[in-house]
Amino acid sequence: MTDHRGWTHCPRCKTDLAFGPIAGEEQDRLNCSGCELVLYDNPAPTSCAVIVRNGRLMLTLRGIEPHKGDWDLPGGYIEVGEHPEEALVREMREETGLEVEITGMLGIFLDTYGDGGTDTLNICYEAGVKGGEEAPASDVIAIGWFSPDEIPANLAFRNTREALDAWLAKGRD
Repeated sequence: MTDHRGWTHCPRCKTDLAFGPIAGEEQDRLNCSGCELVLYDNPAPTSCAVIVRNGRLMLTLRGIEPHKGDWDLPGGYIEVGEHPEEALVREMREETGLEVEITGMLGIFLDTYGDGGTDTLNICYEAGVKGGEEAPASDVIAIGWFSPDEIPANLAFRNTREALDAWLAKGRD
């Protein structure tokens, strides 16, 4: 049987997988009858930030799919064993060349990475630039600074819009 993510065989013992009830679980799960492995379909965690300098917020122009050519908050996936704050600092350095200082948490927003892609749990911080030299890199092709009334319409993800709406609702500029 195939679940919505395409798994058909157990990654441990190669037994066919089944979607069904698991003892102690309230909902059905993809599982293996051979070795009793349960495959949880959890969202992938990401870390991003609303960064403001001189009243303008930073957005990055995506150079890869999904949503290539759309504006996004800088950030990315959290690595195994990495704290979300460490991930943000790393992603900012990789994508923008900038060192940042986290000033607070803005919120947590659910989304999907592209049409039919991985579900994501997006942890969004507020941060400021504390150093480095601005230069787009990695999957970023441009860095833009926008006043609150100049935010582009072509935002990459629903969570980007939700985070910016939350930031604007706080009266930030």
